[in-house]
Amino acid sequence: MKEKMMKETCYSYSWDLVSSVYLQRYPTTPLFPMLLNHEISLIRWKVEDGLFYCEKRSTMFVPVPKVLQKVSKVDHCYIYQNLVIDIPHQIMKESSWNRVDAKTYHMLENAIWSGDENGHTQFSVDSIISISPKIPKPVAKPVLKRVVKEFNNGYDLARKVDKVMIEDFEDKITSLVKSIREFCDRQMEHQHLFVDLDFSTSFEYCFELPELTGKYI
Repeated sequence: MKEKMMKETCYSYSWDLVSSVYLQRYPTTPLFPMLLNHEISLIRWKVEDGLFYCEKRSTMFVPVPKVLQKVSKVDHCYIYQNLVIDIPHQIMKESSWNRVDAKTYHMLENAIWSGDENGHTQFSVDSIISISPKIPKPVAKPVLKRVVKEFNNGYDLARKVDKVMIEDFEDKITSLVKSIREFCDRQMEHQHLFVDLDFSTSFEYCFELPELTGKYI
């Protein structure tokens, strides 16, 4: 059982600002309580191309139906993400998916932020959700319905967070490169990593993440 969803939003703000504000969410923020933890496993910066690439992992709180909660005792999921920021072309892309052995559903999501000629930012996201064949058929339909509801709620919450953070950071953010550097610095501190990043030259760093434990969706 599958469901495909698509959402679009137009921001009347520059792509640099919207992209910078998105990075401000991480590793965590009280404004986005669904995000419980955030870790990076690889960062790559190509100074000559203005390209930033990051592989990361998020732990998200996801409410589940009571019957499923009672059976599986899970209330969160692990999401893997690949983030690409192309500064010269004003495009930011993020692909997200959860563990393929997830017990409830598998999600594949692609999000794109792109700047336009009017100085605005176009945002679109498409998501495909597949319910695990392990879920009994009588339960699968209500589970899918709940997952879709949480997707829509999460999307609406994320846009509200964007609005609040844009208003807060609009006069504080000076450049996207600086925002990327500060994002990396926050993650280094959060994960207790000791790497001195120099954005005046290209670099690539890999980090080993701790093994995941516990039950998950």
